[in-house]
Amino acid sequence: MPELNVSCLALCTLGLQDYEFETYTILLNNGPMAVNDLKEALNKSRPTAQRILGQLLNRGLVYRKRKTFLNGGYVYVYEAIPMERFKDKMKENLKNWYERSIKIIENIPVK
Repeated sequence: MPELNVSCLALCTLGLQDYEFETYTILLNNGPMAVNDLKEALNKSRPTAQRILGQLLNRGLVYRKRKTFLNGGYVYVYEAIPMERFKDKMKENLKNWYERSIKIIENIPVK
């Protein structure tokens, strides 16, 4: 059986790839960041950083806020949900998976 770690659990319970989990933790540790700042932290292109953020947004793991400048214009900044909410999502998904798995196991036909 493979070794269990946070990255493995994030993949199994939330469908996160390593680079998505890395992005989440960067946002969690650094606070709100614009795409340009995040792409530098990830050492990725802007389109790649935007794609990753979109995936995290769709999973409800980050928020997007519009920051307006006094002289006009705006930028979107992204912020990770708190770690406790992240853990709760993982636990809830794991619990649901476990309950569904038990039902499947119980319904294995016996011959």
